[in-house]
Amino acid sequence: MVFIPKVIEIKETQRPCFSKDELVTIREVVMDCSGCPINCCQKFKVPLSPYEMYETPLKHDEKELSHTGLAVIAKGPDGNCAYHTGTGCGIWETRPNSCRQYSCLDDCRVKFN
Repeated sequence: MVFIPKVIEIKETQRPCFSKDELVTIREVVMDCSGCPINCCQKFKVPLSPYEMYETPLKHDEKELSHTGLAVIAKGPDGNCAYHTGTGCGIWETRPNSCRQYSCLDDCRVKFN
């Protein structure tokens, strides 16, 4: 049986990008990932916007930043996002814009077979 996650809601929201006063409109996708074997929070790097990098307490990966110049969210010892609780996102209300916009259904790297 092939697992296909469910899209719960798609909405447009205003989020800070470069500063708390400079808002951008993003397409926010809320999905039900329970039971999904893909584990996107472990497999993929989560980029941070300049605002998220410098103006929020989100932990970033220093090694990645120094090697590539890309600000990404830090990984925990298990390889998951540092904010993954084992059952879901521990910072759901304040998660980064890239998490809000991500949909595995639009990602060619994800295969559900």
